Order: sequence, then structure tokens, then C-alpha cells
Amino acid sequence: MITVNTTTNLQLLDCDRQFIDLVNNRITIYGQIPYTVPEKLIIDIIKESARFFYQHYYKSSYKTFYHLPKESVLQYLNADWNTPDINDYIVKLPSYIKVVQEIYESSKTGIPTSQQLIQNVQLLQRSAPYGQSILGINNSLYILEAACRMMEEQNYSSIFGTTVPFNYTQLTNQLYIHKTLTYNLMLEVIANVDIQYLYQDGFFIRHVIGRVKQELFRLLGSHTISLPGDATMNPEVITNGTEDVEKVEDLIKAGSGIGDIIMQR
Repeated sequence: MITVNTTTNLQLLDCDRQFIDLVNNRITIYGQIPYTVPEKLIIDIIKESARFFYQHYYKSSYKTFYHLPKESVLQYLNADWNTPDINDYIVKLPSYIKVVQEIYESSKTGIPTSQQLIQNVQLLQRSAPYGQSILGINNSLYILEAACRMMEEQNYSSIFGTTVPFNYTQLTNQLYIHKTLTYNLMLEVIANVDIQYLYQDGFFIRHVIGRVKQELFRLLGSHTISLPGDATMNPEVITNGTEDVEKVEDLIKAGSGIGDIIMQR
């Protein structure tokens, strides 16, 4: 699959092949024009366009959670830092992780037993304004609701726990953890979508085709192209629409901001 960081041993998936064929068909008008650019150049252009969209296009990323086991962190431990005074760890995260927002400790214990839940519910009943008036079916439903709420809070605390101090460098995808590890970690991150989803975006299609047309114009130069039937065509006609690149980039950048702020008294 095409990724922005792949340089060798690239194996195209069906979605990659379909998108490359789409670009080629638009450039050559389904083979009517005997000129296009090399496939490797199209792949490079796709990567360059994807990098721009990942950086500026709000639809190209999403919030998710990434589970990081303690063992995976320890295998990147720098032996020189393994001292009682310094408890820093370095982990290289996948390249699709754009931003690390928070890190929480997970796998904590302390889930209450059923008897403890019942005692807590009874305490809630005694402290309620209507006290022992909760009887029969209402009492049973109240216990179930209280138990579910307590389990929900306990599970949330167990999964996310306390925050962990860290630094993340996107250029190297290195995560620096500044805390002694006791539990597994849960990362709240902003991740890039797979490039195959960009293939379905109209802006991305226009941007890639426009960039390919720019390279095709460089390839053909100012030569007149001979066509069947003694017809000729100027390269500027074939590569018409290269201005789409700048238009799309302006629209993407304009849509990634917070817009205008109007203040009124």
C-alpha cells in the first residue's frame, strides 16, 4: 500500500492501482492522447499530496486511542538512562500518529465486589431524601442502576487512570515518557486516515491530477504533439487545469482555520 514514508519494496493494493489508473485516464482521456508521466512519478506525487493533506486538511485525521503495553515500552529503554534518578523512556510510534494529546495509565486493579456494591447502594438509600421509601421493584431497579453507574466509573478510572508526563516529536515519531512505568499505557491521539480514504475525496483527486499535469507539461515542454490524422496539439491544451493545485491548496488552508471572529458590544 502507498504510504507517505515508503521508499522501497512498494506493493500496490487494488485501491492504489485503481487511483493511479483514474489519474492516467484523466490525463490521457482514456488513451486518446499518447502521453502521460511515469507511474513512479505519479506515486511520488500521490505521496506529496497526501503529506499536504495530512498537514492542512481537517478531514484527514481523527481522534482515537492507542494501547501501549508496558513490555513494548521497556524494549526501547535506553540502558544509559536506567538509573534510580532518571526514569525516562523513548518509544517510536507508528508514523500515522499525528498528535499525542494525553497518556493514561491502564490495567489498574481495585474493582469492588458485589457485597461492596450492595453496601454502597444501601448507604445511598439512607442518604436519599425519601430514605427507605424505595421498595419492591423500584428498589431492585435502583440497585441495578447504582451498580451499573459505579462499575462504569470504576472501569473508566481503571482504563484511563492518571495522566503521564510526556513529549512527542512528530518528525521522528518518538514519544518521550517521563515517569516510572508500573502499568500499561493508553494514548489519546490524533491519527491520520489511511491514504485510501483520501482517494475518495474530491479535493485530493483534483490536487493529484493538477500536480501530474504540471509534471507532464515539464516533460513535454513547448513541443507540438502530432496526433493521428495529421492533427496537432499544444502541450498547454493537454495540461490545462494545472491551476487547480493552487486553488485546492487555498481552499484547504482556508478551511483548516477557525474563521473570522466578529466582536460586538
